[in-house]
Amino acid sequence: MGLFNKIHHHKENHFNGNLLHSNPYSIIPPNIPSGEVYHFTTDSGLEYEVRVGKIKNSLSRVVNFNVLNDEYSDNEYAATNKGEIYRVVSTVIEILKMYMNIHELVKQYEFSGEFKNENEDNETSIRTRFFCRGLARAFPTWNVRIESNHGVLNRK
Repeated sequence: MGLFNKIHHHKENHFNGNLLHSNPYSIIPPNIPSGEVYHFTTDSGLEYEVRVGKIKNSLSRVVNFNVLNDEYSDNEYAATNKGEIYRVVSTVIEILKMYMNIHELVKQYEFSGEFKNENEDNETSIRTRFFCRGLARAFPTWNVRIESNHGVLNRK
């Protein structure tokens, strides 16, 4: 196995193990159980907000998560590079599971990942692809697809 394959193989195993087995951060649910805004704080002190917004006249939702800290006020979707991506994604997926348990009739969830500056020419952001991989592993009975830079999770 060449060096590239070893590194790629290691990354695949690292992703599979870390994301599926990463403990989510402690989640602060909405005050109303059917609410749409959740919060959590990472070990480095980053405060995240996760919104599950309704799409008018449909059984679809938009999932949006961003950093609330003042240091990221210019771009709440900035890459924080704190090394917490696996637990952050694991936590967002856990929040989605919580939301799904209360909103059983929702048929589809959508999101889009912001581009890192050096990758803006790509059709799909690394964040969107990364999150879709996590969704596919966490929700095997749902379809996960990427449309341009939008990830879509819908019932099979």
